[in-house]
Amino acid sequence: MESKTFKFKEYDFKLIDDDLLLKKKSNRLLQKYFELEEEFTGNIDTTIIDNYEARISELETALEQAEDKTELTLKLDKIKKKFESDLKVKSILRRKGKCNGLILKELIGDTDFIKPLFEDILSGETDKLDYEDSAIDLFIMEVITDFFSYTTNRRQK
Repeated sequence: MESKTFKFKEYDFKLIDDDLLLKKKSNRLLQKYFELEEEFTGNIDTTIIDNYEARISELETALEQAEDKTELTLKLDKIKKKFESDLKVKSILRRKGKCNGLILKELIGDTDFIKPLFEDILSGETDKLDYEDSAIDLFIMEVITDFFSYTTNRRQK
């Protein structure tokens, strides 16, 4: 799989061609992400969502094993619709979504973390990256998104 080219000003960068190092670095990034996720969302009570998801999973499993699927299909559709329309669930998911945006902004703004990471995972003239430039945020977001996607796809192979 050819890695994508990232452009910052007139400079081109790619993820390095070292899967082992990329996996190792992705673990570091994931660890940082999970620490921030706990910090930002740890106090959000998701019990109601967990309960819906457990019930949906139970019904899906039962449906796979059932001979007559009609009743279970109706129950599953009903619980899914209830889950999707539950105002408390929507509120919790909206709050978690906002927190995920804050987590990404926190990662992007942490140059003490991002700069050495990019020096390790990007090929190109990383010393030309200007972390004070306003355009760097989009560049960092693009690289992180692609990095997660690439390393996740590589792990599944």
